Amino acid sequence: MTSLHEGDRARLEVSPNLWAGVGLVRTGAGTALVGDPDTVAAR
Repeated sequence: MTSLHEGDRARLEVSPNLWAGVGLVRTGAGTALVGDPDTVAAR
């Protein structure tokens, strides 16, 4: 999984509110929308 972020976890943010770090805590690929409910709904 280090190849995903090359040691820089800030690189796990693919775009605003889209986080690719889910793959660090569970198997398989994954992304997650993050933020407060209004931000996620607007995204």
